[in-house]
Amino acid sequence: ARESLNEARRSVWSLRPQALEQLPLEEALGQEVDNFSKGSGVKTNFDISGDRHPLSPDVESTLLRICQESLANVRKHTKASKVDVNLIFEESIVKLSIRDNGVGFHTEAPTEDAFGLIGMRERARLLGGTLVVQSEKGKGTLVEAVLPIK
Repeated sequence: ARESLNEARRSVWSLRPQALEQLPLEEALGQEVDNFSKGSGVKTNFDISGDRHPLSPDVESTLLRICQESLANVRKHTKASKVDVNLIFEESIVKLSIRDNGVGFHTEAPTEDAFGLIGMRERARLLGGTLVVQSEKGKGTLVEAVLPIK
């Protein structure tokens, strides 16, 4: 019950991207990754590549929320020992990828916890982007959000 209450609080708190009110996106993502590592004991790596472009507040919020949800999924489901988070700026798009080395899962098999993945896909779709999840049992998971830079 305590774990469920903590998860509910985290979910409600993450509805408001308060971190983005105080920090640029790159720092907010770095802080999320660092906090995840400290709280979970999972080794993390956070990289930014490409020429940084200004992003709309909606794109920034969506990227932060996708990162938060992905890391929550890693914590709850994957038994990973390492997570790589990459923010990649390209000419007309920005990509956020979260790759873990955990147990993986069959992406076609629905689970009761699929609401997080559905929510991330919807967030990306509403901004004209995509969210792809690649996973295989025993081989980890990659979550990649691709959003247009407007």
